[in-house]
Amino acid sequence: MKNGTRVGAHVRVDSPPHPRGMLGPLGLCVALALAACGGGSGGGSDPNWPQVAAITATPVWYGEPAAIRVSGERLDSNLQLRASGACQGELTITLRTSTRVEAGCTPTALGALRIEAQSAGGAVLSAEEWTIAPPIVAMDIGPADNPTPVRVQIDIGSSGSAQRAWSDLFLHRVREGHYAGTVFHQILRGVRIEGGCYEVGTSSAVPQPRTWPTIEVGAPQQTIAPNVRFTLAMSSTRCRADDGRQQAGIFAINLADNSAQSLTSVDDDQYVVIGQLLSAPNPASLQVVSEQTTGRVADWLTDFPADPDAATLRRIERIQ
Repeated sequence: MKNGTRVGAHVRVDSPPHPRGMLGPLGLCVALALAACGGGSGGGSDPNWPQVAAITATPVWYGEPAAIRVSGERLDSNLQLRASGACQGELTITLRTSTRVEAGCTPTALGALRIEAQSAGGAVLSAEEWTIAPPIVAMDIGPADNPTPVRVQIDIGSSGSAQRAWSDLFLHRVREGHYAGTVFHQILRGVRIEGGCYEVGTSSAVPQPRTWPTIEVGAPQQTIAPNVRFTLAMSSTRCRADDGRQQAGIFAINLADNSAQSLTSVDDDQYVVIGQLLSAPNPASLQVVSEQTTGRVADWLTDFPADPDAATLRRIERIQ
């Protein structure tokens, strides 16, 4: 879902629990004395005690900055926001009024994300929880009048792994719009299609790579997940133009079980699996794209489609 999966209920704490019936007469006197001087768990009947009505966050996605908003009354002082789980620590407040507080965090893991509104003394006034789900990317591939829809669930891997680094690069390229309109420039019939780099329709007769900001990602030493059928993988080969520019970001869709193959080219490139095509809609329709007639259009483009329009990435965007 676009805003993540909300799993927690809004919990509002206006004052410490009443001690009557738990502490006895002596304990009740001590508790009342503390409340009179502002003691206890966070303010008691203090008229300046913040009243939190709601905590919202959007979008609640892995790797995307989430806007955290708190609404209520008397929020202009004695209020802090803390995160745990997919975000960590005290959040920097970017806007504060008596009725609204804003902050931000970028989830760096999957799983639970908890945001707490606390008093300056650390008492929890309100809390919300969400579940950070694996990213899903939607693509439309092929002719403009009848493209093939594809959905891919991204596996971000473990922190510090090659899979995490390359999946983060792919999601960054998607977010910045670097892939839309590019052509699947290498088509190996029934084996894989490779794209995300070149576009046609420029003044040059040779397809040229998109001009991207350079992001360095170390070449993977091994592929952790196997390149089985209908997986999405990132290639360590870089986009190349006749002016010598090279940039990382090529991705491939495996149309066959390539786990037993070296999948090497003249550059001895390697592929890191970062996702799985979802079963609906049927990814087998991509076989139509792979049946394109291909030819050499440059020394480094030997399997370029004869009809680039039929192998164009029309749309690519994140939907979760």
